[in-house]
Amino acid sequence: MSWSRTEEESLAARLYWLSFLVVVVFAVVAIVPAEGASQGAPMLALVALVFLPAFQLAAFLLALVIALLLRGKASYSKLFRIGLWGFLCALIGLGIMWLPVLLLAK
Repeated sequence: MSWSRTEEESLAARLYWLSFLVVVVFAVVAIVPAEGASQGAPMLALVALVFLPAFQLAAFLLALVIALLLRGKASYSKLFRIGLWGFLCALIGLGIMWLPVLLLAK
């Protein structure tokens, strides 16, 4: 596996992370006014931990749409790799989060 990136791969990675930033900022803007500034911080931390896989999926889908509109199909390979790893790590993370719940439920 080579760590050198083509310009298209680099652009796809930047596009994914910018999309992720947009999704997270949107979530912060949606939660803080609903909960108030003082109560919003704990709720934000909980949402960030529990819904991080959903944020990753939303960022992946947003990046795919933007790549389709702006760059065509050239960025798909890198975006699909990012999305696949994000999905697999999300499944692992959800399993780790649910393990204590399942153990305590017995």
